[in-house]
Amino acid sequence: MSTVNDKPALLVQGDFQFPYHYKFPGQESSEVILYATRESRRLLWLRYTWLILALLITYITIYWLCFELGPTILETGPWLHLALVCALVSSTCGLAVYYYLSLTWRKTVGILTNYRLVKIVQYGLFNHATQTLPLDEVVDTSVGNKKIWERLLGVATFTARSSAASSGLATDDASEGRFRINKKYFYWENIEYGEDFENYLHKILKLRHDNPMLDLTYFRPFIGNLKGDERERFMQRYPQYWSRSTQIAP
Repeated sequence: MSTVNDKPALLVQGDFQFPYHYKFPGQESSEVILYATRESRRLLWLRYTWLILALLITYITIYWLCFELGPTILETGPWLHLALVCALVSSTCGLAVYYYLSLTWRKTVGILTNYRLVKIVQYGLFNHATQTLPLDEVVDTSVGNKKIWERLLGVATFTARSSAASSGLATDDASEGRFRINKKYFYWENIEYGEDFENYLHKILKLRHDNPMLDLTYFRPFIGNLKGDERERFMQRYPQYWSRSTQIAP
């Protein structure tokens, strides 16, 4: 397993397990992961389904062109060889797309730490981009699933906003009275338990507002799918996150 500073690398994990003792690129030494998530796995399986359907349509088309339509146009021809070549090319492309979908899903993550919100997005095979928003700069948040397919799949998009007026004018002519406004939006798309996470984040923001020196290392965790007896067993397994949910930093 890949490790960074004796901790498993977050981006190569399958399902994230609490406590989130992982390491991600750019993480500070005193930074603690409070929650980590990806797009819902349902989205990944939906993409796999579309890929399988596309391959089936391709194979059917190859069969029809090479064994039904082709021989009626030309009496002779290497139809079997042509069909095998086309099927091989299609299968290779399908495997490449499958690998790309899996890679980009696994290495695109959303992270909440005791300092900030972090989003790492994988672009292609080798490139990635990182977006961050310090918790102190979060102005407001929202969660929405306006599209029908989002509601059917049970996913939503979490949005956090940081807004501040810039020091400059939007135009060269100050008499026009147009001032530039900078707004930074932070998104986690297609996640599960979006509303529950938003409530959890607001609890953290309130604690930080009331006491900026608060140590959130043992703040009670957010586990979206724990309820009833399973939640009770979880609390008994990790008592330090409930008996010492908040501490004052030394």
